[in-house]
Amino acid sequence: MAKRLIALNQQGCYLREPQGSSIPMESLRDDDLSKETGIPGCVFVHMSDFIGGNHTYVGALAMARGGLKL
Repeated sequence: MAKRLIALNQQGCYLREPQGSSIPMESLRDDDLSKETGIPGCVFVHMSDFIGGNHTYVGALAMARGGLKL
């Protein structure tokens, strides 16, 4: 996985090392993503990991909380 450039503010940024599982979440969709994450109703994770989708509010909240653990 490639490093990602994360903007802090107008004066600086940093490189983030990829974390998490060996399977990039952004490469999975729908049932495959739900199976990998253990969160029902997953739809997608954007290629830059900044947004994802789920069929329910509870599922979306679980995805957001999972992303914060990275």
